[in-house]
Formats: sequence, C-alpha cells, structure tokens
Amino acid sequence: MQNSLVIDRKFNLAKFAIIDFIMVGLFLLVPSISHMFSVPLYYAEPMRIIVLLSILYTNRNNSLVLALLLPFISLIVSSHPYLLKSILIASELAVNIFAFFILAKTMKNILFAAFGSILISKAIYYSFKGLFLNLGWINGELISTPIIAQVISTVLLTAAFYFIYTKLIKE
Repeated sequence: MQNSLVIDRKFNLAKFAIIDFIMVGLFLLVPSISHMFSVPLYYAEPMRIIVLLSILYTNRNNSLVLALLLPFISLIVSSHPYLLKSILIASELAVNIFAFFILAKTMKNILFAAFGSILISKAIYYSFKGLFLNLGWINGELISTPIIAQVISTVLLTAAFYFIYTKLIKE
C-alpha cells in the first residue's frame, strides 16, 4: 500500500499547505462555536476528524504531522489540553494513522480498517491515561467523555470516512 488510499498522492507542498490551513483554521473555531451554542463539540473529536480527512486528501506523512501538531496547537491557543494530555492525544492520533494503514493493507477492508484503527488508538490512549492517573502524573477521571458519545462518534466517523472514501475512488 502506498502513502495514499485513493490516488498516488505525491507530496505537493502548496496543495497540502492549503488543505492543512483550512483544516487547522476550522479546528481553531471549534471552542468558539462550542461556547457560542453551549454544545460540547469536542465529543465529535475534531482532531480525529482532521486526521481522518487528512488521510483521505493528503498522505500518511502529512496526516502524521497534523496528528502530532494539533494537540499542541490547541495547547498554545487555548491552554487546553495540558501538556501531558496533549502528548497522550498526539500519540493516540499517531497510533490511529499507523493502525489504519496497517489494517487497510492486511484486511483489505477500508471500513473495518477505519473502525479498528480508532478502537486500537482509543485502547492505547486509555491504557496510558490509566497508567498516568495511577502514577499521579495527571488528575481527573479515566473516562471523561461519556462512552455513548464515544461510540456514536466512532460509528459516525467511520461511516463518514467510508462514504468519502467510496466517493473519492469513483472520481
């Protein structure tokens, strides 16, 4: 499997920069929109949405850069999440990307690869979060976002990813 699922997306700095700029710009609006409408938009996992879109529209390396930078952009702009949690989230998103490409190559099923990669990344995230909580490195609850919201988000993100993927391969 190449760096791309649909088309051989060779590195194109201008195109990737425009896509990244738009996605990061929209991402930066999430807290304002969330406060404006009193809706916890973070339940929809905007960082994961950006990473999944990046997988579809750019390439693996660009997606990885976004995955590693988004939590720290959020930290710099809004002082949230705090540093250790930013590291956890960046790791989770990076695992999501690697797991996706490994599963897509071995399973040959994009739907299950997308779903499985999200589950694997969440399992690793919560394992390390639990460890950090037990070590006293972070405070809070192991699961702060309701499970039902995570299940709905995972199913909807997987379905949207698959829908977009099927549209892209028809082009």
